Amino acid sequence: QMVAQGVLGAALAGAPAPLVALATQVLGPWGTTLLIATTLLSVSGFLSADMLCSPRNLAALAERRQLPGALAAVHARFKTPAIAIGAYAVLCALVASSGTFRQLVVVSTAGTLVVYLMCCLGLLRLRALDVAMAGIPFRAPGGSVVPLAASALIIWLLSTLATTEVVATTILVVVSATVYALQERGRRSPGVL
Repeated sequence: QMVAQGVLGAALAGAPAPLVALATQVLGPWGTTLLIATTLLSVSGFLSADMLCSPRNLAALAERRQLPGALAAVHARFKTPAIAIGAYAVLCALVASSGTFRQLVVVSTAGTLVVYLMCCLGLLRLRALDVAMAGIPFRAPGGSVVPLAASALIIWLLSTLATTEVVATTILVVVSATVYALQERGRRSPGVL
């Protein structure tokens, strides 16, 4: 931000793509090409890693019976969670085609903030119950101050969302919670689902 402000000055406020404008100003036309190429490389790397990792999270949750069991199915030949990979790819395609890039970024970021908020609040609950997996758990200094401060920051960030963004985030949370609740109910009452 400081470099962009220093180089572009007042032009920064009107730049639709500030980093591209900065690269063009500093390195000339080939700077724009370099920035676009490195951005494409970075996005490709992220998407490749995401397609390798995220379906396996779905499969792991299915193995623990927290998502439908079909997602845990392993392909006989390739030994990969084929149904989870297909389901994740379809879900990503549906979400990607559902709105603009800005909308997707906002909903994705807001969803991530909600997950972090659940982690912060969950930490307080786990500490209160003195839950430990193996041995003495690590306890960060500050006790409850850090998760409470992080929760307050997250709530403040979420409060800056527009009404439509809050609605989209709420729908994301409600759909996720409903799927989980139905699966949990089926897990506790075999034969229901």
